[in-house]
Amino acid sequence: MIYFDNASTSFPKADGLADFVKNFIETNCFNVNRGSYASAEQTAEIVFETRDSVAKFFNAKKGKNVVFSSGVTQS
Repeated sequence: MIYFDNASTSFPKADGLADFVKNFIETNCFNVNRGSYASAEQTAEIVFETRDSVAKFFNAKKGKNVVFSSGVTQS
């Protein structure tokens, strides 16, 4: 198991991260797997693609093996 509990306090952040997060919050802030409308499905696709990317980076077999949590305490 790998923990990344320094992301919130690490500095500097990756280039473009702040812009990406701002755009995501303004345009894609929907509950994943709770709605069947197009915007929620687009957001779910972003999450699934991200899980697959993380799995590939760590040589995990499937994106389903990647779990996101709200923070260190929950993890």
